[in-house]
Amino acid sequence: MDHHRRLLAVVWDHRFPRFAALAAAGFTFDLTTLALLNRYTPLPSPTAVTLAFWATYALNFALNRRFAFRANDRPVGPQLARFVPQVLGDYLLTLTAVLALQAIGVPLVAARIIAGGTNLVFNYVLYRWWTFRRSGSRTPRSSMSANAGGVGRPQRQPEDQGRHAAAQADRRSAPDQQDLAVDPGDGHLLPRADTRETEVLQ
Repeated sequence: MDHHRRLLAVVWDHRFPRFAALAAAGFTFDLTTLALLNRYTPLPSPTAVTLAFWATYALNFALNRRFAFRANDRPVGPQLARFVPQVLGDYLLTLTAVLALQAIGVPLVAARIIAGGTNLVFNYVLYRWWTFRRSGSRTPRSSMSANAGGVGRPQRQPEDQGRHAAAQADRRSAPDQQDLAVDPGDGHLLPRADTRETEVLQ
């Protein structure tokens, strides 16, 4: 039992199985709505197909956004703007296929099944890489300009900069070794001028 649960969890973790499951549920809803409209209303076939199609696609958009592609954390406005041309293209393909199949004698519901099956991969590709795509992140210009010409150089921290400045000040204030001499009296290092004064005094 645990093995089957783990396998189901792994399968469900991928987009396409989730999309296929929701597509099957949505297609069942579409066919049921179409069959009811065809049986209990005097609507012509194009109208019945259109009503069932758009009701199903409204449901599919909400479910796919939330569950299949998990895109509900991003703004819905741009997704709807990309979804409109997708659904219009699918609608025209579906209606054309249904009417063409009916023209050669295929019953309405059967024609809708055939047309829907041919659009499964078409819809997945558009949902995945068009409607619910993720926008690529861009590197801020400030970061790029700050790093320009400094690739691989370690940056000094503020405390390192302070120590570096203090060391430079010490080096500037300390007398040069060439300006030092040994005091003949006690052996200490003294500036050469001081040693000269000591020699004179001696």
